[in-house]
Amino acid sequence: MVKHNTNHPNLSPNGHTPGPEKLTDNPKPYQQASDKGTATDTTAPHTTQQQRQTFNSENEEHTQNSNNNEWQEIRRTSRKRTQYTPTSTLDTTPETQNRYDLLSQEEQQEEMEVNPQPHPNHKPPPIFIHGVLNYDEMTKHIREIAEDEQYHTKCLANDIIKLNCTTPETYRKIIKHFKENNTYYHTYQLKEERAYRIVIRYLHHSTDITELRQELAELGHKARNIVNARNRITRDPLNLFFVDLEPAANNKDIYKVTALQNKIIQVEPPRTNKNNIIQCMRCQQYGHSKSYCNKPFVCVKCGGPHNSTTCSKRRDTPAKCALCGGNHPANYKGCEHYHKLIQGNNPHRTSPTQTPFIPPIRYDQPSTSNTDPPQRRSYAEVTKNPDYQNPDVDTTLTKFLAEFKGLFTQLLNQNSMILSMLTTLINKTH
Repeated sequence: MVKHNTNHPNLSPNGHTPGPEKLTDNPKPYQQASDKGTATDTTAPHTTQQQRQTFNSENEEHTQNSNNNEWQEIRRTSRKRTQYTPTSTLDTTPETQNRYDLLSQEEQQEEMEVNPQPHPNHKPPPIFIHGVLNYDEMTKHIREIAEDEQYHTKCLANDIIKLNCTTPETYRKIIKHFKENNTYYHTYQLKEERAYRIVIRYLHHSTDITELRQELAELGHKARNIVNARNRITRDPLNLFFVDLEPAANNKDIYKVTALQNKIIQVEPPRTNKNNIIQCMRCQQYGHSKSYCNKPFVCVKCGGPHNSTTCSKRRDTPAKCALCGGNHPANYKGCEHYHKLIQGNNPHRTSPTQTPFIPPIRYDQPSTSNTDPPQRRSYAEVTKNPDYQNPDVDTTLTKFLAEFKGLFTQLLNQNSMILSMLTTLINKTH
């Protein structure tokens, strides 16, 4: 693995140092250029400025260093980021107390001091190989440095192969081999090499970083990088520092520190924004960083196949997004492609479930239905007039009595009619 110097003065809080990058040349005959272009005729006497810009961009496309692998070719397709949210399990085991726990804890501490536990080996991150046209040729290429039992692959869309290594050593060998042969891929940082980031608040911005690094070392924490945060708009320094610590077993003990250099401080974990997806400054795709990307360069300004630092686009010409083709740079947060990722339209991500909005029932507004809602009264109104009855109950009772009276009157009329008929029938018989 190639280690980067993270103590650069212009290093951003994300750990990236801006600057031009170069692709390594590969003399092997099995590599192939990714994007093919057709050169225009530059000997025409009446060549316009737009034709000259097209000719320059196509020349850059040919002059860019590209691999010649016969089994690999990059197509101008975008792959959306896969988000995975691990599910946590709750431990419902009740806690018990034991008065002899102190003795066992002391014995365990003595054993740990005598026999320190080795650092656990974490699972290496996956490697995504792009533009694979011939799987058998790719596996022959990998078997030169790794056995079949040391890795396994999975085929994805857009000619992408996901490669998982069993050990970090195999991961380092394959990454080194891919860099030497200029294979198109992107990956992520090993977990054991990932820095432990913290935020120190209430520390004056004029504090000497060298003295701060030395004091942290005296407390048992080795700082890899220390950056003073600045205001986004005014760029004024803030009383806040981002500190990247080297991975160690005592990293969480840093939160117990309450003072540095006679200054009361507060150590916090960094805030994470779920809607902020990292973007590669090399290929302009989302989901990984340029430090672990070996895909062809894509310009953030014009979308051409060259490094953004060497772009010759004039300011009066409109920009072109390499992701959606719009008239804006590829890092524009209003890009349609970026908002699709945020909204969860990626098929490799689980979209958040949206609960339908149910409006609350308002009893103080007139209802449009035939039945009026019941009127609510406060406790004071009820106790103020105990003889008060709900008007709805009175109305219902009045309606019931009126209906009952009508039915009873109808029944009496029918009885009187029957009696008159019987009387007439009796008189006729006599």
